[in-house]
Amino acid sequence: MKTKQTAIRLPDDLKSAAEKKAKSDQRSLASYIKSLIARDLGWTIEQLEKSGEADLAKAANLKKQASRKK
Repeated sequence: MKTKQTAIRLPDDLKSAAEKKAKSDQRSLASYIKSLIARDLGWTIEQLEKSGEADLAKAANLKKQASRKK
């Protein structure tokens, strides 16, 4: 899967809380944030990984196609 690096700024207390949650789930902070974004968009991590698309427009199109098949 193609990926691009994105930097975000978080307040220290929010970052600390996210790191603790990620650690308790035995995953990286990046993986934890990725799952939160996917969940908020209504996508599963598996859908994103299987698509192999880094472009959000293409991923959104795949999501629309999947919802039509249901």
